[in-house]
Amino acid sequence: MKIYKNMNSEVEINFTTFPDGQILPTLVTDIFSSDTIQIVHSIPHFEDLQKLIVVTKLLQKYTKNIYLKLGYVIGYRSDRPFNDKQICYFKDVSAHIINSLNYVNVTILDQHSDVNSAVIDNCINIKPYEYIESAIGLIDYSESFEIAKRELILISPDFGAFKKVNSVAEINERKMICFTKIRNEMGEIKFDIVNNTKTLDKNANYLIIDDICDGGRTFINILDFLIEQGIPHKQLNLYVTHGIFSNGIDVFNNKLNKIFTTNTITDIHTKHDLLTVFDFYED
Repeated sequence: MKIYKNMNSEVEINFTTFPDGQILPTLVTDIFSSDTIQIVHSIPHFEDLQKLIVVTKLLQKYTKNIYLKLGYVIGYRSDRPFNDKQICYFKDVSAHIINSLNYVNVTILDQHSDVNSAVIDNCINIKPYEYIESAIGLIDYSESFEIAKRELILISPDFGAFKKVNSVAEINERKMICFTKIRNEMGEIKFDIVNNTKTLDKNANYLIIDDICDGGRTFINILDFLIEQGIPHKQLNLYVTHGIFSNGIDVFNNKLNKIFTTNTITDIHTKHDLLTVFDFYED
């Protein structure tokens, strides 16, 4: 979490965490009623939601001009009930708590679906184009001449990501392909390109683009498909805005060249040869 006053100075808060999990914030920086505050935060875990609540309540003692900029929000993918005996976690829990804090404005980064911004009051979804373009630049201008000289083709891993990836392709004048899931007679899920494999250039670099990576199975299946088509793994790359990586990064060894993500979930100091992490908090 970072907190800015009047967009030009950082607010200092000290935190005490008690044995029962209670978080108690203590304000160090002076704040006045005329000040405008921006909280920059990400909520991958429920304790991060508690931290947002206590900090907001503390700041509201001094000013009501509080804006919230969020990265990942717990429950992003639970944007509808899985069945009629369950709740819609994002709407009924995450958004409900955020709305109760009465921010002037809320921005969220790369929402999973339109439901996310629709159920948060005064909310705007920020598209992750600048991070994707940074990833594209790092591939295009790689220190490896063998990588940098190749054309870069963008990949939508499914129809859900198509609109975003297509926009990036148009802005950056890149070719793109889209994958689809196919379930065979045995119930196994296979991946194929929406049109056909003739669109594959075995001499090109590829960048898969999506919002979230959990365990990574979908991406690994696509990478395996591309490798089977004769594309070396050193020409394959992945961008995800929110990297949960619940199975770790090593599952991608010998599957791709680089993974690009932000620190909405992944620690900015995470060290791995495959990983490049962009700083959401310094944006």
